[in-house]
Amino acid sequence: MTEALLAESVSVMRGKRRVIEDVSVRADFGAVHAIVGPNGAGKSSLLRALAGLLPSTGNVKIEGQNLRALTVSERARRIGWVPQQSALASNVRVYDVVAQGRFAYRTGWSHFVPHAEPEIERALAAAEVDHLRERPYNQLSGGEQRRVLIGRALATQARILFLDEPTAGLDLVHVLRLHRLLRSLADSGTCVVSVLHDLGDVQRNADHVTLLSAARLVAQGPTHQVMVPTVIESVYEVRVCPNTAPGFQLREAAP
Repeated sequence: MTEALLAESVSVMRGKRRVIEDVSVRADFGAVHAIVGPNGAGKSSLLRALAGLLPSTGNVKIEGQNLRALTVSERARRIGWVPQQSALASNVRVYDVVAQGRFAYRTGWSHFVPHAEPEIERALAAAEVDHLRERPYNQLSGGEQRRVLIGRALATQARILFLDEPTAGLDLVHVLRLHRLLRSLADSGTCVVSVLHDLGDVQRNADHVTLLSAARLVAQGPTHQVMVPTVIESVYEVRVCPNTAPGFQLREAAP
């Protein structure tokens, strides 16, 4: 596979606390890459550093170019970003929120983006929010808002898609549809990098896993090599019950 992202020795400080310690990551086009780990492991901080949204040390390359050398518009055209939560609280139409994904292509100081409508329409349809297009964003449910933000990221037509806990707030059917969408995007050549919590979802849907614990890299590689009982039990402090494939049946570890 062709390399989309290469990060070497990335570290992140939050105040006096180191939340990422010397982590290296590679993610390829045409694959779903999951970042996993217990609460507080540093998953979201790592994702934000890889997207250039958090100050970090180390080196990050996007499609072979140094992330720090890219302008804001160049970065926005290469990386589609889906946050856990959006600060957007106004009554902006869903269509206009998704259209924000085209702003990186505007000319000069103009808000007008020539020939943007087909890309916006495709993004609305792919994120399954076309029927919400005239609704105010701030009147949607949390799950609906999440799908609108995914639509905004898709409207960028970026070849790399970063998602921070994209299934949070979604009901089961939309979780299944989201993973189907991410698989479709990966199969068409997109590099999908997603922070995920549900280990069953990871095992079923991710091609490659980066596993963190206490700000450090524990394991990285193909999902079937990383998501094994010995590793899961050590990192999550649980017991993996035998003979439960596919997926995991987890129990609290004995004290």
